[in-house]
Amino acid sequence: MLISDGMARAISNVAAREKQTLGAFAPPETYFAVKGDDGMIEYTREQEFHWSNGRLTDAAGQAVLGRRSAESPLEPLAVDPVDAALNLARSPEIESDGGVTYERSMFDPRTARPITERVFAGRIAVARFPAATQLRWRDQQHAVAPDGIAPHVTDASLDQLQHAYLSLDALRAADVVRSHAQKTAMDLLK
Repeated sequence: MLISDGMARAISNVAAREKQTLGAFAPPETYFAVKGDDGMIEYTREQEFHWSNGRLTDAAGQAVLGRRSAESPLEPLAVDPVDAALNLARSPEIESDGGVTYERSMFDPRTARPITERVFAGRIAVARFPAATQLRWRDQQHAVAPDGIAPHVTDASLDQLQHAYLSLDALRAADVVRSHAQKTAMDLLK
């Protein structure tokens, strides 16, 4: 049986609305930020996410938060509203740096040829709490910050970059200490 272009688009549109499972791992000692049912930010170590109706959610259906750019506020990660209205989004992915992308398929009006491109929806936010912070667990998967404790919320790639800079600073400090120790040893030998 041959499938017409219109029927193929209808089939792909139905498939795009179905829930797709994606996975991600939070860096050590961090939590993913999600929007709770009451609108408050909650934190989870959940590794299973779902792409449903153009939104990234955790297993409980809570919107996963992130940023479209370093300067933008935390917001639920979702397909661009125009792409959602025209049902152009396909094949969502969570990249190794926490970036959430999807494929946009459309036709070039000048050439009438199909165009497919990857679109950046945002980067998943992760939260790090001060050492020994005891989160208040609402259920088995979601916690809130204790009163008076504000986590450091960033995106995964920035967090990894900061960790690399801290490691570099530690190496530099160790090198300075070693060179001073060698100088002191040489002074004692004189």
